[in-house]
Amino acid sequence: METLSSCLVQEPARTLYAFWQGLHCSKRASSEMHHFAHLVDRTVNSLQPIFILIALGGWAVALVGQISAYRSRKPGAPRPISGKFIVGMLVFAGVIGGEFAIGGFLKSAALDEVKPKLTANIEAVTINGTRFDKTSEFFAALRNMHSTMGHHSHPTTRYRLFLTTSQGPLELQLCRDSQDPHEYWVFYPGFDSTRKNDIGHVFTNALDGI
Repeated sequence: METLSSCLVQEPARTLYAFWQGLHCSKRASSEMHHFAHLVDRTVNSLQPIFILIALGGWAVALVGQISAYRSRKPGAPRPISGKFIVGMLVFAGVIGGEFAIGGFLKSAALDEVKPKLTANIEAVTINGTRFDKTSEFFAALRNMHSTMGHHSHPTTRYRLFLTTSQGPLELQLCRDSQDPHEYWVFYPGFDSTRKNDIGHVFTNALDGI
């Protein structure tokens, strides 16, 4: 129980996803899980402006409430904490926390779709519509895709990667890192969330000169 609680606190999104997978082990249920993930992705994307307004509204209520409480305090009284400030900040933090949790859930779902195809037999690769032949080292790098610690760089040059595999076609977008020319941010256009947020990083020199 203690281990489960720690896991829930540290990685709630991944724990939720793993729990969902544990309950559904058949192919039909796996398909339903992917359908659910895509439904969440579409819903969150369409409601994104509303979530932003709610978060900004919570922050505004907190700010106004605290300013009002500060102005109305009596001389010499301790600095007050407004009830509106607490409620507003809880709303703001709830929206932001929910966004991170859903983003983590969708990233896990995207990886669950991508990895079986990356580990399958890869028959052909094209980059920006051109056949790519430096496959052996490149495949190894793709299969070793992983997350990295946050740093102060950003994605730059974008490469559209299309793989034909024994498990079906796979499209990815690789973006060269602004600091390390051999580091690439990986985006998966199968979800709107992972089209904008990377699912991992790949390190290779196979794309040098492209």
